[in-house]
Amino acid sequence: MPIPTGLGDSRRVVPSPRDGTRVVMAASELAPYVKVGGLGEAVAALSRALTGLDCDVTAILPGYRAVFEGPWDLERQSLPSFTVPVGEQHRRVSLWRLHASDLPFRVLVLEDAPGFDRTGVYTDPATGEGFPDDAERFAVFSRAVIETLQRIDLVPDVLHIHDYPTALVPRWMREAGARTAFFENTATVLTLHNVAFQGLASDALLDRLGLGREDFHPGGPLEFWGRVNLLKAGALDADALVAVSGRYAAEIRSGPEFGFGLEGVFASRADALTGIRNGIDTAVWNPAADPHLAQTYTAATLGEKRRNKEALCRRTGLADSSAPLLGMITRLADQKGIDILRAAASRLLERRVSLVVLGSGKPEYESFLAALAHDHPGRVHHDRSFNESLAHAIQGGADFLLVPSRYEPCGLTQMVALRYGTLPIVRRTGGLAETVVDVDAEPDRGTGIVFDAYTAGALLDAVDRALAVAADPVRDAEARRRAMAADVSWAPAARAYADLYRRLLRQRPAAS
Repeated sequence: MPIPTGLGDSRRVVPSPRDGTRVVMAASELAPYVKVGGLGEAVAALSRALTGLDCDVTAILPGYRAVFEGPWDLERQSLPSFTVPVGEQHRRVSLWRLHASDLPFRVLVLEDAPGFDRTGVYTDPATGEGFPDDAERFAVFSRAVIETLQRIDLVPDVLHIHDYPTALVPRWMREAGARTAFFENTATVLTLHNVAFQGLASDALLDRLGLGREDFHPGGPLEFWGRVNLLKAGALDADALVAVSGRYAAEIRSGPEFGFGLEGVFASRADALTGIRNGIDTAVWNPAADPHLAQTYTAATLGEKRRNKEALCRRTGLADSSAPLLGMITRLADQKGIDILRAAASRLLERRVSLVVLGSGKPEYESFLAALAHDHPGRVHHDRSFNESLAHAIQGGADFLLVPSRYEPCGLTQMVALRYGTLPIVRRTGGLAETVVDVDAEPDRGTGIVFDAYTAGALLDAVDRALAVAADPVRDAEARRRAMAADVSWAPAARAYADLYRRLLRQRPAAS
């Protein structure tokens, strides 16, 4: 039985026919409720931006323990718990609605206790390792999304999915379509935030999920070197693929360095693949009104930024607030350039700089940063906690932000840095190359420092060029004001997605 919809306009589960393009976002993260990296922020900000473009958005996420323990208003919807049949499994699922006064879109939470009632999202905090059943539990979540939409009678015009955790949605949708016309006019869009994570599992997963083996063969949509690959299936099943920057769309087709074995799949779908660069939520990231800053400021009052640097130094125990301050906010993963920072560290600290790093991840990188801070008290600070307030303080107080990534599909932290007038030092890859203009290569347009080689030496040269900018007050201020003027909002991306939705729907045989 469909869920009752008489909850008032702001609390309706099912949109009315006049609400514009019906978009259902299915994702494994949604900030601030579940946020591990940039995915959660991207899904939330895009959903918010689309609501101003004649789109009615409903976001669906798994019922993690953290969601139910958070300080928000969750309401159990008036639909009895139901069973999702997946192969020989029968998973009991409950539907919840999350309410927040500032949310212009719906948030539905699917509670599946065996799959998500645990501490951590992708990684077990007790071991530091990924959960071994990730592929299976996210595949079940994807199946539950399709079942839920039918039970609440919510017919999407567009089912928008993100990365491998929801990549089986088009396949489950097609299976449902063999039994009903419910999804006959629904288009599917898969956004590729990071193709290094693919949802790999042994072929035994096929039997547990009840997926036939006819597609499990070399070249088939489910097979990848003898294993099941969820992202591959989604990349071949979805109507449209979107990489999170134009450069990344080209990079993932170019070879294994960026495609991680799926470069041939992405090349085969070149006609369906486009690049739409992410933005940032400029309401959350706003130096003129940021409650986490010691002093708010604008491009016109850029001199006030120094008060935030002084406050950040006091907060982190850095002794010399007059020294150039390098910040870094990142997962401590191989992708993020921590290895070349480690190789450069001793020579970096021969310069008169301070360093503050916020992030956790690979134990060897955490140990390196802990040792570096221990050996250089008053000059290096590392915080491995999830500390939103400190992230804002670093963006507002640092002189430069280090983003020396091996690859970076889009990157959000460098765009936040631009908005805060904190010049990014980035490697020329993916979205970093699209968002930061080198101050030496283009003196009248430059907004940061861009380097090419993935080496400690190239990183050090980039830092030296940044210090040269800082030593020239006029040049420094001009670059920071240009950075703050850059359009890093979600508006351009949301318009591009809305245009993509309209193109896909025009290709449908009839309007939904």
